[in-house]
Amino acid sequence: MLRNIHRISRRAILEAVAGTTALRCVASAVLPVASAVLPVAMGKFASAVDAPAAVPTVPALPLFSTIEPSLGDLYGRAAVISEIAMVPGLPQKDQVQFFSVGDDHRVCVWSLSLTTPVNAVTTAEELARVPGKTQPEAKHQPLWYQKQGPLGHLDWIYALAIAPNGQKAITGDASGRLLLWTLDANGIPGDTPQILINSGTAILSAAFRPDSSEAVIVGDRGLLQRVTMTGKVQNMEASAAGTAHSVVYSPDGKYFTEVGDSGTVRVHNSDNGALVSQKTAGGRRIRRAAYTPDGTRLAVAGDSGVVTVWAPDAATGALGQAVEFSRQSGKIYSLTWCDNDYLVTGASDGRIRVYDVATRQVVMMSDKTGHVGTVAGVLWFPETRMLISVGYDTMIRIWKLV
Repeated sequence: MLRNIHRISRRAILEAVAGTTALRCVASAVLPVASAVLPVAMGKFASAVDAPAAVPTVPALPLFSTIEPSLGDLYGRAAVISEIAMVPGLPQKDQVQFFSVGDDHRVCVWSLSLTTPVNAVTTAEELARVPGKTQPEAKHQPLWYQKQGPLGHLDWIYALAIAPNGQKAITGDASGRLLLWTLDANGIPGDTPQILINSGTAILSAAFRPDSSEAVIVGDRGLLQRVTMTGKVQNMEASAAGTAHSVVYSPDGKYFTEVGDSGTVRVHNSDNGALVSQKTAGGRRIRRAAYTPDGTRLAVAGDSGVVTVWAPDAATGALGQAVEFSRQSGKIYSLTWCDNDYLVTGASDGRIRVYDVATRQVVMMSDKTGHVGTVAGVLWFPETRMLISVGYDTMIRIWKLV
């Protein structure tokens, strides 16, 4: 019973009622209740379901800011944030600017201070989680957000990618709609995106090629497509990973890697889509993959709670012998590299863990000031050594790595 409770999500509810309008109305009434219960249930039961009995004692990850977004969805619920991405090419020293997407069907752009903490929280529960804070303050307004309308998204947005040249962004949702956004010099999208795809197949992840010429998207039922910035779509061989949850390019742009439900890691040639290497990791669903900035390592992680790392062959992209880190409590939903030597994960137990890759050990971890429930996204800003995290508790948190 606990395992069933742990696996329930808004996405599962939405998919179950996707074909019936009447049931969607019922789901709309049920989702706010589920949203309130799920983070608590996930945090309470994660250790009983997936976790080792003991939690290692390591230094706490210092919390810098806690932000409660001001926007809600059409039903007045606070929005789950499922993905975040940095705007390339902008100064990220005093202010940090990034995109977020989630279950409110909106694309948002945020600008947050990295010099003065921003603790915009209104509830007693969140006040208790911010060290030294006793008085509430107003929720935080995004710098820009997508207005609701027929040209926007119609369902939960999972996929988000911003071109390395900072000129374009793409977002994909559970209804199979892929939107192309043109960004101005300040990283702000125009109000009218271009609809590239309306496939009916959920788009769960997207990645730009490093030269910004094209992107790859993956999703349900083996979806694997190449998309150019002119809107041309090329179907590639259906992913053997079944439903694919994450796709990433190598920093040199020669290869892209996709992972998914089958626990399979598949590396493709970027020019023709040919499969160049295939491995398994963890024996369960893989939710994330990430290359180091220098491209010398590839990490994947997911429901097994284990991070697996390879050193891809520089000439062929092939994966050799894997190295596994110690298993952590909860399923791993988010993953990013801090430079080339540290790896950060976010899990269903609400914890953010920082690994030293040389020792494969956790060297810092968030404590009770962190997220309640799943940490869906983590983003590293190397110029300031700040880490931003988002999750199912609807909060944005900024951490300072020292």
